[in-house]
Amino acid sequence: MPLDRPQEMPWYLPSLGLPPELTDPIAFVARSGGYRETDSLDVCPEVAPDADGCYRFYFLLRKLYLVEETTVNAVDKGDRIDIHDWDAIHHSTENKIGIVPGYIRALAKSHPENIHVKVLQVNYEELRQTRIFCSLTCQGFIPFDRAEYLPLGNLT
Repeated sequence: MPLDRPQEMPWYLPSLGLPPELTDPIAFVARSGGYRETDSLDVCPEVAPDADGCYRFYFLLRKLYLVEETTVNAVDKGDRIDIHDWDAIHHSTENKIGIVPGYIRALAKSHPENIHVKVLQVNYEELRQTRIFCSLTCQGFIPFDRAEYLPLGNLT
């Protein structure tokens, strides 16, 4: 992870909407999902509502569909993203633009009417895997409250 290589941090963290001086590895991994695309686990932050009672998740789109560069270049900050199975679909152009993390797919599948996904940041100058940074807002339900997402035992 870049936290082990501090020279990478100032340019990598802003692409995740984080301050360049961050030293919190959990905040980094919760937004990046891990350093390598080959990581097989999805990491998300502790589930807690904000002051408005909404739950927010921040994530990068994976495996961007860059067959046509114009598809990705059409994506801009604030654009709505629709989720169909694993695909992130740019709402206004209806083009598939990438793959969502598994935990985002689970939220979209279980409560499609209660989520809103938008592009927070497009990193044109950054690495391909940090190109499109998104947020998902949940309202009207508590995400990941089913037994399959709860700890197996006492973690203390």
